[in-house]
Amino acid sequence: MSPEPLARIEVGEHHGLPLLRVLGEVDMTNAATIGEQLRANTGDASTLTVDLTDLEFMDSQGLHMLHLLAVDLAGNDTALVVIAPVPGIAGNLLTLVGMNKTLDIRPNLSD
Repeated sequence: MSPEPLARIEVGEHHGLPLLRVLGEVDMTNAATIGEQLRANTGDASTLTVDLTDLEFMDSQGLHMLHLLAVDLAGNDTALVVIAPVPGIAGNLLTLVGMNKTLDIRPNLSD
């Protein structure tokens, strides 16, 4: 029996656009893989929403992965929206390092 992965992605939609929920922990051991999985589920959408509400842990590699994802998506004219409420693991960390000034970070999935 293989061990449970640290993180997993739930794929869904919101208003016809991809909504990817990241659950668990994103760290140096899986950040690259999670980033690849997020990219693979973008398709040709104009906006990708990544929901980090239920993330339990994220280190600097997770932050780097989000930055690279945003740069890659922008190069394809795709907007990245990150759902990361404060207080919350991801929301607090993104605010602490100032990424809330460079990424479109929202506290919830608005209708």
